Amino acid sequence: MLLPSIGAFVPPPNLAFSAIAAVQVSSVIATLANSGAAQAPYSKFALDVKLDKPIPSKIGMLLIYSPATAYSLYALLNSTVASVTLIPLLLAHFTKRIFEVLFVHKYSGDTSLPLASLIGIYYALMSALIVSTPATLTNPTMQTIGLALFGVGFSGNFFHHVLLSNLRKEIKSEEKHVMPVSGLFNYAAAPHYMFELIGWLGIGLTSQSLNGMLVFATMTSYLGERAKAQNAWNLEKWGEKWGENKKNMVPGIW
Repeated sequence: MLLPSIGAFVPPPNLAFSAIAAVQVSSVIATLANSGAAQAPYSKFALDVKLDKPIPSKIGMLLIYSPATAYSLYALLNSTVASVTLIPLLLAHFTKRIFEVLFVHKYSGDTSLPLASLIGIYYALMSALIVSTPATLTNPTMQTIGLALFGVGFSGNFFHHVLLSNLRKEIKSEEKHVMPVSGLFNYAAAPHYMFELIGWLGIGLTSQSLNGMLVFATMTSYLGERAKAQNAWNLEKWGEKWGENKKNMVPGIW
């Protein structure tokens, strides 16, 4: 079966879609233009930052993921046949993040209440636009590829989050961080980001919409820069033990 033309990925013009598409493109450009700039101040990147209305990172993460989780559940309960494949992926992704915040991750430092609230609203709006601007035509083969990629990204991301959590259990009382040395952390600073992006690519291909792929591009630009900052942070903290040849996110490549 032939893949649909580019026109199939573009829904009929509407103001909301045009606005969010412009924001997504601007976000990618801004992130690339500010390569190496300070990272969003939460967790370890907030340890030496004066925050506006600081709150514990766990509470901040719940604020970040809860709106999109609530929206995805609402959308699933009110879904149409056209979106019944896509919405469960968004709900699974954000429900997993809530589960990890509550039962997997070990947090250090604080985050900003306004920042967490803003990101939470953005994720909810992003999810709403993916759902509400589907492709006018869909290709079953592409959807199958998207679902497979989402499964790989979902499981790989969760696996490496659990590895990090288990390492944190070994930390001595006076320490806040331990060098990750298992799984793909032996080869890259942030393989969990790589798997998260694989999952977002899966969502984008499943949606077969321009906005779905713009979300993937936005997440790639942001997590790519954060992975680079993570690698630099690890090298500064652990030096030769970490090694200068570790990749940022993709083992053996980047």
